[in-house]
Amino acid sequence: MARIFPWSLVAVLSLFLLGLVPNASAADRDAGSGPTSSYLVSCSPQVQKEVPIVRGPCAREQKAFADAFGCNRVNEFYSACRAFFGCLANNSSGRYAQAYRSKVSQCNQYR
Repeated sequence: MARIFPWSLVAVLSLFLLGLVPNASAADRDAGSGPTSSYLVSCSPQVQKEVPIVRGPCAREQKAFADAFGCNRVNEFYSACRAFFGCLANNSSGRYAQAYRSKVSQCNQYR
């Protein structure tokens, strides 16, 4: 049974989302930021964790990403990673879109 550790999902999301885009201009649109809502990642009845999900065009993909990485569903890492960062790239602009496209290519490590 997969087990979620409170720090693991936060660490994964932080590595992917924090510090992505130095020197972004005010005109650049970031689909990965904005108001959030709580989402319950539930790996089992005993293992659950609430995480923040950005309320935006990629919320569905972010939830799938949180489920895959938070519950250590290794066979879902690649598809969840590509779907989430692909969505962010397609719904962002400028340096943000460029940074998210770079993250999509990094998803290949999960193949």
